Amino acid sequence: DDGDQEIVTANGIYGPTGTLERALSLGQYAIGNFDDDDEGEIIHRDGSNLILLDDDGTLLWRESAQGAGPPCVGDFDGDGEMEAGALGRSGFVVRDTDGSLMWSRSAYDASTGSMSCASFDFNGDGAAEVILVDRADLYIWDGSDGTQLYRNTNMASGSLYERAVVADVDNDGQAELIFPSNNYSIGGWDGVFVLGEANGQWAMARSTQNHEAYAPTQQNDDMTPVEDPDTPWAYGWRTNAPPVGPANAAPDWSLELLGVCEDCIEGAIELVVAVENVGSGRGVAGATLDVFAVDGLVETTLFSVKITDTVAPGVRLEPTVFEIPTEDIGPDGLLVEINGDSTFNECDITNNTVEWNALSCE
Repeated sequence: DDGDQEIVTANGIYGPTGTLERALSLGQYAIGNFDDDDEGEIIHRDGSNLILLDDDGTLLWRESAQGAGPPCVGDFDGDGEMEAGALGRSGFVVRDTDGSLMWSRSAYDASTGSMSCASFDFNGDGAAEVILVDRADLYIWDGSDGTQLYRNTNMASGSLYERAVVADVDNDGQAELIFPSNNYSIGGWDGVFVLGEANGQWAMARSTQNHEAYAPTQQNDDMTPVEDPDTPWAYGWRTNAPPVGPANAAPDWSLELLGVCEDCIEGAIELVVAVENVGSGRGVAGATLDVFAVDGLVETTLFSVKITDTVAPGVRLEPTVFEIPTEDIGPDGLLVEINGDSTFNECDITNNTVEWNALSCE
């Protein structure tokens, strides 16, 4: 707690000038804040146990966890404290802040026992889900109790040090899950694969993750290092974070009727509307902008246009102009709506429509 960052390696802790400050003998490790002070602790594997050391090297707890896979650290149950997960040769365990067992699940890594876990808050509820690739499967578990949320049986591995990572690889405002798979030991997919949520419902994530032992607080979104992070271990280890705002930041599609020209085109009107994202999250490409003719409770579709770009918070798109024959205008006018089918989550749906019914002549 001297205001300077240190470098942790397998054989000790080094100061900013490279001086060895504390000799240690560590297996695969991670860093997180597991107690009531402001300093980080080191959690590591020794082949048989998961071990937590205080910042001065004092043993805080040692619990069974067969294998040598690097631990992942995050707030798995939303209580504001760090938990740790680790894979062994015959199973996966998650231990609470004090080392007590939260849950365990069967997993298969009878080769090296060295595959690593990861975590990410996919649904933005404040509790991270746990991700694991073992020799035969890819899992996503609820971090609080181990409920299986997803399993992909196409995964295969000869079992080295691989793990899944989370990042927004296509800049669509949603996290994707990236993982390696190889079939040289058992049958399965072969290559690097990217999975996304089918309906675009995963939370935002950074588009980068620059190394295996990744901590989001150590790197800016532009890949530059954070020179003086307040608490480098605060968010977790082998996890990822949203680029800005909370993990559950959402877009808010908004419509504005900019104008209607009733005499620009003979026998038709020009209706001009603007779409804007007034929320705190990015609006994902694919939302639909619809124009309806209104006759009482009946709405007849005249136009349906897809938003083809991801829209950042605070960005207004170029106005859209619709040419509508006067004969197509409903008795009760026109209704314009964005994201009317609620395909994409957003903050507020009350500003998704504008109406017009002011034709001066027919």
